[in-house]
Amino acid sequence: MRPMCSTRLPSLAALPLTHPCTLAPTQAIIREQAAQRELKLTMAKAEKDDDDAYDAYAESARKMGQYTDAEVQAAHTAYVGALKKLFDAHKAEFGFGDRELVVG
Repeated sequence: MRPMCSTRLPSLAALPLTHPCTLAPTQAIIREQAAQRELKLTMAKAEKDDDDAYDAYAESARKMGQYTDAEVQAAHTAYVGALKKLFDAHKAEFGFGDRELVVG
């Protein structure tokens, strides 16, 4: 809530930023600017992640059919490990805290 000023002022821009009449709007502007910066950073990270995923896919497509059995097994082991880690991190939230993920 904005504090009431006892004097009539020509403009809020003429007041110092610490004046009670400008403090609330200034804080709101600062919060909005921080939110915009955070959104820009989040979008930039997501765009980079998309680019990285596309690069990995493009590399995989170029190499299609050229993988050795050892490379396939290593990728599968890494995938299953990540899947188990994800399951273990969230299983209690969904009522499966006493269960273990079994991948056949």
